[in-house]
Amino acid sequence: TDTKPAGPGELVIRQMSEAEIRATRWLWQGYIAKGYLNLLAGETSAGKSNFMMYVASIVTRGRPFPGEGVDAALKRNRGRVLYLGNEDSVAEMIAPRLIAEKGDLSLVLEIAGVMRDGERDYFSMQDDTEAVRKTIDRYKDTDAPVELLVIDPVTAYLGGRTLRRVDLGDNGQLRQILTPWATLAEETGIAIVALTHLAKDTTRNVLHRVLGAQVFTALCRSLLYVVKLPAESQHMKALFQVKTNLAGVVPEGGLRYETVLQQVGTDRKTGEPILATRVEWGEVDPGLTLESLAGGSRGPESQYGPQPPGT
Repeated sequence: TDTKPAGPGELVIRQMSEAEIRATRWLWQGYIAKGYLNLLAGETSAGKSNFMMYVASIVTRGRPFPGEGVDAALKRNRGRVLYLGNEDSVAEMIAPRLIAEKGDLSLVLEIAGVMRDGERDYFSMQDDTEAVRKTIDRYKDTDAPVELLVIDPVTAYLGGRTLRRVDLGDNGQLRQILTPWATLAEETGIAIVALTHLAKDTTRNVLHRVLGAQVFTALCRSLLYVVKLPAESQHMKALFQVKTNLAGVVPEGGLRYETVLQQVGTDRKTGEPILATRVEWGEVDPGLTLESLAGGSRGPESQYGPQPPGT
């Protein structure tokens, strides 16, 4: 059948005087912004998931983040966390880490799939934005609303019914998928943190090594980077703020932290101890920069191959 060509469009105009200005809202001042898409990048085994379980525990308990005072904790209510992940076992890694961090596990909700036409299906960032919105709305007026959505890793959930195979080097495809999530964060006020890896090309800086096209770093309002510090300790790591264009105090230098192993329980079937790592924080070191590390601002090598041209 013939399709009628679309007619000329008409601009949607809004006067700037109609916009209601507002302050930047931070989940963690200078690091994770509410109402926006945040990106957490790092090498394999750099401790990205471990770091996010610490963040989740803070949200569920309403405790202060490093660098915050008691007043900040008094203003923070307990919140729920939506967790979407496929790289780590919930029973063996995620839940034990939350216990080690003293998080409230009842407030961490794992997205284990989506029901479609009466059948369980895989979650898709193309198809399931509104399903997440419904869950956020369900808890909106409770004493623990959803404050944080963790997607670990973001590249695992890009495929869907429209684009079954997504080209990570295609800015247009990725913008089509990611823009509704940026809109969801803005409209609901939650913080979305998407985890991703770095490309192997160490001749480029961190900002341009994020696995995927430039739209990843363009749409995110806070790009965090975690890196191992093997020269100091095999368990020592650092958190860096690589890019943000939001108002607020941006930390200069790296925030050191160490992952510490502890027993959190005993396996009921085998009697074996259940071990998990938790985070112990140091201070922000202005002298610790990406340029000061081995490999400079480029960082260490990654297991992931070079990116396509233009990414």
